[in-house]
Order: sequence, then structure tokens, then C-alpha cells
Amino acid sequence: MSNRFIQFRQKAIDWLNSDRNFNTGIQLLEESKFKPGVVAKLKKHGENGPEAKKRLKFLVNELVKAWIMPEQALTDNAPELGDFTDTDLKKQEGHSDKDALSLVDAYKALSEQERQYPETVAQVIRRYADAYKQRDILHKKMADMPEDNDEATVSARKQLSDQIAALSDEMEFLYPKYIAFTENGEVPTEEELKQLVDKQEDVDKEKNEVDYSSLSKEKLQKMRKSVATKILRARNMLEFQQESKADKPNPMPECPKRVKYETKIANLTEELEKIDYAIAALG
Repeated sequence: MSNRFIQFRQKAIDWLNSDRNFNTGIQLLEESKFKPGVVAKLKKHGENGPEAKKRLKFLVNELVKAWIMPEQALTDNAPELGDFTDTDLKKQEGHSDKDALSLVDAYKALSEQERQYPETVAQVIRRYADAYKQRDILHKKMADMPEDNDEATVSARKQLSDQIAALSDEMEFLYPKYIAFTENGEVPTEEELKQLVDKQEDVDKEKNEVDYSSLSKEKLQKMRKSVATKILRARNMLEFQQESKADKPNPMPECPKRVKYETKIANLTEELEKIDYAIAALG
């Protein structure tokens, strides 16, 4: 993780939310010293170079995320401009932080009953706002982590990074549905809103395919403790809407997110049973 880039994150976001002046963007990248070889080549080709504006946007988007990138991902190989693929550039076509704030504002209006929305649109707004808030919390946790590369720190950093990526996927999934409603009056169906949840469940299930019989008793016991903790946290999310127990219950309302946690608990409980069986088999 490269904390030296944190100070440029907001500047990069501000540039992305502005008119994206080419020279200003180049100056920002030069000031940050982010991939100077690549930036120098882009500057040399100028604003009228091949896909110059898209390539600049790509680099500034990368600068936003640079502070959580591993050092090996920040290597400045100064590739030719053509080495940016169409896939790389298309990855940056998602919505900006400014767009995100418009949805957060919609959540405030919804919470304060200033505006009524169809139920599924309200779900989109609530889910998006929750993901936005959680991602911001995780970003701050990541920023506070030490730069050590010991096993525990690397593992914790990877876990946070994966969670941030999952929340970003959730936001990218929901945003077009909100825009489709505001611009065209299209109301998503319950089935459409379950698509990402179902996809994530399939991924989680695939990840959990483990041959427990091949593991040692010590390893199984560690896994059991981890799974039991995950179940407890998921149950707390359902009852208190936070991972730790609160003074008063605050049940999660019926929504796709609740279904996600209920399914997670069921899957983890099944996994726990398999682990218990494997431990018992070892005597």
C-alpha cells in the first residue's frame, strides 16, 4: 500500500468531476509522481494524441486508487500508449463520485420522507447509500493500516480490498437502475435486484468448496472458529444492522440485503457442519 498517494486522491476525484482539462490532469499526475514514464509519453503526444482524453482519464482513475495498490502494481514500465487496452479504458466508464452523491442525496430525501419512490427504486437507493457508506468506512480503515508487509497485515489489507471491490461492484450494479428510473421512469423488478446477490452467492459457494478430510485437526479447529465468528457477525447484522451486538435491537428490514445475509448464514452453517464432521472423524 502506498500512502504517499493519499493526498492526491481528492484532487484526482475533483478533476474527474470537473471539465477534465487535459493540461490540468497532466499537471496533477506529474505532481503526484504517479507512473511518470507513462505520463511523460502521454504529455508528449498531447491532447490530440490517440485516445488522449480517455487515456488521461484512465490514469487519473488509477491515481484515485493508487494508495491501496500494492507496490508491484505501481511499477512504471513506461509502456507505449497503445499498451492501454480498450478493456482498460472501458473500465473507467463507470459513474463518478459526483454521481454517487446524487444518489446519497436521494437517500436523504427518502429517509426524511421528502419524496416517495416505488418500492424497488427505494431498495436501490437504500442499498446504494449503504454500500457507499460502508465503502467509505473501509477506505478509512485501509488508510489507517500500517505499511508493514507481514503476513497478518497483508491478509487484512487483502480482505479490506476485496470488501471494497465488492461494494464498488454493488454500486456499479445499482447506479444504472437508478438512472433508468430518473431519466426514463423504468422501475426495476425484484428479480433484477437479486441478480448481483445471486451471482455473489455462486462465487462464495465456489470458494467454499473445500476438501475438509485432507486438513489437519488444528487447521479445522481454526477454520471452525473463523466460520463461527462469521455466523455471529451475520446474525448481528440481521438483528442490529452492525457486526457487533448493540444495546437495542435494530432489525434489518425485508430487502435483498437481508436475503443475502440469511443465505450467508445458511451456507456458513452448512460449512460449519462439514467442519464438525471432519473434526469428529479425526477423533
